[in-house]
Amino acid sequence: MTLEELKAKADQIKKDANAVIDGIDQNEMDEDAVNWADLSCTEVWLNLDDDKPSWMITVEEASPDSSNLAAYIHNELTRFGHDVWVRCEW
Repeated sequence: MTLEELKAKADQIKKDANAVIDGIDQNEMDEDAVNWADLSCTEVWLNLDDDKPSWMITVEEASPDSSNLAAYIHNELTRFGHDVWVRCEW
């Protein structure tokens, strides 16, 4: 992939992640500590350290322990064709 294609992929991942976040039913995610008013994907990273490059996103305004939220976003992003590791932080 060219640099422009990688940037476009990152932009699409961020757009799709925020669409997933916007569609979450807060009542179904009440186990995790989340600031729903400001929850969003703020960063997309490409990890080139491994044999196979991998994508990671940062979702801000959720506890780093928000495993249910992270798993939900990851699973929904696979429906968009993205294999992305999700990291939550305040």
